[in-house]
Amino acid sequence: PESQDSIVLDQATLTQYGKGNYEIPVSYQMDRFAIGARGGFASTMATGKNMPFGYDALLDLRYAHYWAKDLNKPAIGIMTGLNVGYVQASQAIEILDKYTAPTVDGDVDYVISADKVAETDKQIQLEIPVMFSMVSPKGFFLNVGPKIILPVYSMYEQTITNPNIYAYVPELNGNPIINEVVMGKVTDEQMNITGNMADNPCKLLSLALGAELGYEFKFKNGHSLDLGVYADYSVYNLYRTENTTGKIVSLTPPTKTSAAIVTVQPISSAFSSKYGFLDAGVKISYNFDWVK
Repeated sequence: PESQDSIVLDQATLTQYGKGNYEIPVSYQMDRFAIGARGGFASTMATGKNMPFGYDALLDLRYAHYWAKDLNKPAIGIMTGLNVGYVQASQAIEILDKYTAPTVDGDVDYVISADKVAETDKQIQLEIPVMFSMVSPKGFFLNVGPKIILPVYSMYEQTITNPNIYAYVPELNGNPIINEVVMGKVTDEQMNITGNMADNPCKLLSLALGAELGYEFKFKNGHSLDLGVYADYSVYNLYRTENTTGKIVSLTPPTKTSAAIVTVQPISSAFSSKYGFLDAGVKISYNFDWVK
């Protein structure tokens, strides 16, 4: 028949699709603008007594460009954008430090203790992702690649519960020293301190590896909705603190002209030689898709 004579079969098409399938593939490209939100647990991963845990909540603005051989093949592309959000993490430890310090009157044994020291880090941060992205014909998506994390504003709050400093002179059979000039004292101001983490350069930048996966719901208007999970892990930190003391409360022994000096620093500064970043949670985004 005339209709059969008009059909021209391409050998490459037959090889790709198999005998008996005469569908001719049509390649396409797609631009995607997306707005979304995500949130879950987070940690600043300070290298110290423990790993501080908290949460994060972020707004994502993304652009991606995709290529595909045809509608039956996964579309692959590159995604970038700007993410902005809030991250909070907390950690708490006890203090029990014992050491001997030389003074003008001989060695003095010091014991510094506290029932609890709690620090909370709060941060507003920007993230710039550059990720490989894939969307399958059945609706599954995968985004994976690096993210630059830039803190915009960071601060910490720390409280100390029941701090005590005891000083003993071994030659006096361990009798405690009552004089605060020798033993020192944690002031009320030092029991509640706040500060900007920008003063600590290890909080300035991180490079994280991120991954997102989930399912995509297509709408009749050509756009789509993503539901999925995400996780980010810091693999490199440009700034770090090299010389940590390992002490939250430190004491400089008295001299003939000065009393004992007590200094207090945050948990993160006392114990962290470097910072990392870890978060994971759920995400949702609405995608505006334009197929070319």
